Amino acid sequence: MGLLLRAELVAAYLDEDVLDPELLAPTRVPTAAEIASILGPWRSQKLRRIAAALLGSRADRCYLLRTYYGGSEADDIKLRTWLDLQPAVGDKYQIVPPWHEWFCVLDDPELFHFGDDWQEVYDVLPELAAPEADRRFTDANAESAREEAKDQIADGDEWDYMTDDERY
Repeated sequence: MGLLLRAELVAAYLDEDVLDPELLAPTRVPTAAEIASILGPWRSQKLRRIAAALLGSRADRCYLLRTYYGGSEADDIKLRTWLDLQPAVGDKYQIVPPWHEWFCVLDDPELFHFGDDWQEVYDVLPELAAPEADRRFTDANAESAREEAKDQIADGDEWDYMTDDERY
C-alpha cells in the first residue's frame, strides 16, 4: 500500500503543470508526529533539504548522480579531484559551482546506490525530473530559447564544432 501510494504521488507531482505555491513555501510547519509518520518514512531530512533546493533551482543546472560505489578510495579521490578541477569562466562553472555541490552532486552510497537502476532516483527525488514550479512551455519559453540560440551563434560558440579529442 505505501509503495503504491508513493508511486501515485510521484506520478501526480510529475504531471502537474504548475506546482501549488504551498509546496514551495509551506504556510505551516509539520508536527513531529507528521514528520515521523508521513515525511520520515519516505525521505530523510537530508533528502527533503535536497528536494527543497532542487525546487528552487534552475532547470539548466547540471546534476551529477553517482550510482556505483564498488570502487576503491582512489575512485572517491578521482571524483573529488575532477570536481575541484572544473574550469571557471568568470563566475560561471562549467559543471557544478562548489557552493551548489551539496544538492547538485548526489554522491552518498546510503541514498543513491542504485547501480544499473539509476532511474530509481526519480522515485526518491522526483524534483530532479521537474525542478521548476511552472512547467508549462509557453511562447515566452520558445522566444527565450530562440534568443539563446542566436546569442550562441553570434558568439561563435565553438563547442559544437569541436571533435571529442578537442573537447577533452
